[in-house]
Amino acid sequence: MDIIIVCMNQNKKIPSVIEGYYLDKIFGKSQKKTYESDIYIMCNSINGSLYEVFSYEQYQEDGLIAGTRYDIINTLEQKTRDNYIILDEYDHIFLKNYIEDYNSDEYLYDSIYFQGNHELKFKKLIEHIINCSETSSCLVLIREALESPEKIVGPISIDKFFEMVKKNRIYTNVEYIIKK
Repeated sequence: MDIIIVCMNQNKKIPSVIEGYYLDKIFGKSQKKTYESDIYIMCNSINGSLYEVFSYEQYQEDGLIAGTRYDIINTLEQKTRDNYIILDEYDHIFLKNYIEDYNSDEYLYDSIYFQGNHELKFKKLIEHIINCSETSSCLVLIREALESPEKIVGPISIDKFFEMVKKNRIYTNVEYIIKK
């Protein structure tokens, strides 16, 4: 599982370590992004810097391997989807091709939840990144390996994002735009 944050229109320097997280800068604000082979069009097209987030402990232990963010976030399997996730023809093609026992009433998204005290620390991380944005906004993507069609939600406030986390309504492989 990857945790990706794009600081939109970044205008202030972001340190590598914030609130116990290590931010690995993947692309700078002026670089052309090709995160995950252009699957995430929005993520790649935003003017800003793209960071991958790790716990600082993992960084110190040289554990920067893809799929190792379960010390920060974990997932709950969902049998239904929220109606704010709108399906289109690409979703149905994707589901029929990749899920053996696909039922149109079920969907692939897993909701996320934070381990231990990471929710409060992650909120402070998001606030810090938003304060480094000219537009006071960022994009958050918690990505699992299976690449479903791109879904974009937002802009929503930081408080709304974390309210939705508590209700198991923030999903993997969905890009959330968070604005101050």
